[in-house]
Amino acid sequence: LDGKQVVEVRKNNKWFFVYDGEKIGDEYDDVYWLRKIDGKFAFEARNDNKSFVVYDGKKIGDGYDDVYYDITEIDGKLAFKARKDEKWFVVYDGQELGKGYQFVSEVSKIGGRLAFRARNSKGLYDPWQFVVYNGQEIGEYDYVGWLTEINGKLAFDARKDNKSFVVYDGKKIGDEYDSVGDLEEIDGKLVFKARKDDKEIIVYDGQEIGDEYDEIKHFTKINGK
Repeated sequence: LDGKQVVEVRKNNKWFFVYDGEKIGDEYDDVYWLRKIDGKFAFEARNDNKSFVVYDGKKIGDGYDDVYYDITEIDGKLAFKARKDEKWFVVYDGQELGKGYQFVSEVSKIGGRLAFRARNSKGLYDPWQFVVYNGQEIGEYDYVGWLTEINGKLAFDARKDNKSFVVYDGKKIGDEYDSVGDLEEIDGKLVFKARKDDKEIIVYDGQEIGDEYDEIKHFTKINGK
């Protein structure tokens, strides 16, 4: 870590970290994954069969059955995934977001706000069904694709009742496509390709433009267009 040695050590049946020869934090029943976030130490720990996060020497959360390893920082605040009573959610700035799901995705920063995907099915490769953005749930869908930021706003592709579309800034774009993909920003506007009736088309700023094609590879921005 930062070119210095990190060691997990046990003493008197308690675990703690030693970083560059110095003890980090208190002692716990177990510790995992020391890292630095915004220049401060963060790691997962367990006491009495319950998990929590220690950040800058302070305990965050209590009574979690599990804490996922990908602790991160968004807008200067700590975010991580946790499980309690068989439900997963995201803890952000000490607050639990989401009503509790079978699993939640990685977290993203979009427009300065936290976003993640969630599902209520247990299959490891089952599709995401919901989006939680700025603490509010969006969905339910049959499928949710990658979350992206277009001109500072949330955009993602989704599928419902065998039809695909894009949700951008909370608004649904299209609802009769067989598939959509390759969401990008050109000149501050959303562009994506869509397939309908075995042909591909370009949708730019909410409007279908150009002809229908057998296949569209990718978009290129030239002189802002």
